[in-house]
Amino acid sequence: MWIDAEVVLDRSLTTGDGLDVLQEGLLATVPEWCSKLRVWKSRRDQPPIDVQQPEALAKALLAAASDRGPTYRALVKQHGVNSLAITTP
Repeated sequence: MWIDAEVVLDRSLTTGDGLDVLQEGLLATVPEWCSKLRVWKSRRDQPPIDVQQPEALAKALLAAASDRGPTYRALVKQHGVNSLAITTP
């Protein structure tokens, strides 16, 4: 059995200790689920998260969120990095 969950909060998880609190809560309430906790990047790329390690959830999720995928890399190869920069008028 597995659970696919999406957590939506009213604040950014990139600052503060929100992910650490979530990790501690999961470990305290459902430790059996934590042994299978993974970041799902794709069907073949699902690195596990060792929730016994401090800040493991935050490190894994923030790394996955900031990872540039194949579409980005192809655009950089074709157009260069500077052409993908966001500019405001």
